[in-house]
Amino acid sequence: SPDDVDGWRLLGRSYLSVGEFSKARQALETALALDENHVPTLAQLAESIAMDQGGELNGEPIPYLQRAQALDPTDEHSLWLISIAYQQAGDHESALAGFDRLAISAQQNPATLETIEQVRRESLEALGLPLNTSPSGLTDAEPTRSSISVSVSVSELTLNEVKSTDAVFIYAKAMNGPPMPLAVSRLKVADLPATVVLDDSMAMVPEMNLAAFPVVMVGARISATGDALAQSGDWYKEQPDVEVGEDASVELVIDQQLP
Repeated sequence: SPDDVDGWRLLGRSYLSVGEFSKARQALETALALDENHVPTLAQLAESIAMDQGGELNGEPIPYLQRAQALDPTDEHSLWLISIAYQQAGDHESALAGFDRLAISAQQNPATLETIEQVRRESLEALGLPLNTSPSGLTDAEPTRSSISVSVSVSELTLNEVKSTDAVFIYAKAMNGPPMPLAVSRLKVADLPATVVLDDSMAMVPEMNLAAFPVVMVGARISATGDALAQSGDWYKEQPDVEVGEDASVELVIDQQLP
């Protein structure tokens, strides 16, 4: 179904989530050709281009982000990305204006506010402004640590169907936000049961980390091929609505199989 725009969007998000940025770009460009004014696709395409060039949002991604913001100024994903793009380009006034808008809308999410504040400090310093200049009322406080302890084991049924050398991906993703993992760790079936701590140091993009999303999906998946992209036959377990924090913990027993 080459004209199935939803299929192309899903394929693009899937590739983006596992770090296949060039393939994500191709799929999202196809989706955008079918619907040129879809804001999430514009933001995800800009993100895939940036990640394919080492995290550089300044340059080619900006027109897509500007179009997304023109279509929907309240879209937080494109606003976050374009603010970082402006910061990378040295346009700190525009960057700070975007970060301030995000901070105002994130008043009820302390972890998100802290992440925004950490990033906006670079622009505040560049403009010679006090670090406690913030519409959210934040001061220059020590950053909080965002992490989740994940205990992973395998059911007896699953263990009979997999090999000890098969790869195990343990990850956290935003419930509502970018599809790429906010943190990911890789083990082997032979290592299980095991407990890993997912934290901000495991982010694929520094600004897209656990601290930016107070509620996440935590999962573990066994891949016989070692491919980060989920495939039919993979065994997995996911738990939604996990609150991120220093004491957050999840227990996962891998016992489901992808059709």
